[in-house]
Amino acid sequence: MKLQNTKLLLILAVLMVSGGFLLARSVDGASASKKFDLVKYHNVGNIWLRVSNYGFFGSGDDIQPQWPSLEYPGGSGIDYLYQGALWFGAKKVRRNAFGEKLYWIDDDPADRDDCIPASDPEWTPDLKVVVDTLTSVGFDGDADLYEFLPAYNPLETSSLGQTYSLYNVVDTIMTASIRSHRRGVDDDSDGK
Repeated sequence: MKLQNTKLLLILAVLMVSGGFLLARSVDGASASKKFDLVKYHNVGNIWLRVSNYGFFGSGDDIQPQWPSLEYPGGSGIDYLYQGALWFGAKKVRRNAFGEKLYWIDDDPADRDDCIPASDPEWTPDLKVVVDTLTSVGFDGDADLYEFLPAYNPLETSSLGQTYSLYNVVDTIMTASIRSHRRGVDDDSDGK
């Protein structure tokens, strides 16, 4: 009798747990539950485009219902964009651990380590400075961690050392602000 009650309790527990999983499962895609994301899209003119507040363009494959994703001509249902995001890029002078600029030894380097600093005895003024191209992409909801990685070797970043750290003292940062207000011209000489 005791074994029968244990089996019954075990079956009920399994049913309750599996029922909880089935009830918690989403009917729509993963992004469909994001509020205020699916109700606005640009449908003026010949190109219709979904406007997302999650940092990407296009609807992807898990948005229910499907909204225009670079639809041309507008209203045709033909989408030319699956999903896109902003790409960021920068060019940065490569430096060694002492903050010195590095220069290519040859005009056509065979290896990314074929470079020397200006303090090296082999340095000459006609050597070209090493400039790395850094790229990154990002949008909200993406689980991947994208960093500003060198385009020449995006998988190996440890050999770069402290030269690409966040608080590098030899870095310069360019900033731009959209908060500069246009000042009016005092055309009536009242001082306002």
